[in-house]
Amino acid sequence: MDTAVLDLTGSMPVRAGVLEATVTLTAPQSRLRLRLPVGAAGRAEAVFNKHSWTAKHYWQEDPGIMIYEFDEPLPPSQIMLRIPLA
Repeated sequence: MDTAVLDLTGSMPVRAGVLEATVTLTAPQSRLRLRLPVGAAGRAEAVFNKHSWTAKHYWQEDPGIMIYEFDEPLPPSQIMLRIPLA
């Protein structure tokens, strides 16, 4: 499992209150560590090839760092993440 923090602070919300960002996973991962822009982050959704997964658990590890756990590993590929931000 990759424990690196994926930095999404440069990503811009596509529509009000929702951050959409594409990340590239090099190996299957069921846990993502993300650095997010300022705001209260909600439950992430991952989208790939007409499939979507919603994070089962999520929590703030450190200020600005969120952990998202999915029931099954996300595939190694480019994944679209949608995260509500308040």
